[in-house]
Amino acid sequence: NDTIRHYFRHCWRYMDAYRRGLNVKQAAYAVKKYKSHRRIPANIMMDINIIQRGALG
Repeated sequence: NDTIRHYFRHCWRYMDAYRRGLNVKQAAYAVKKYKSHRRIPANIMMDINIIQRGALG
């Protein structure tokens, strides 16, 4: 039962990330970073943009 619940939450976080417009790589990052949360926070795009700017500059 716990395994099914864990898998469902994991899938739900991916669906939430895709719903917010993240691509595959960004969604994987968000799911890994926020794995203890029930959903991906609304400000995830700002977080990802800051990380991308840091990697470029």
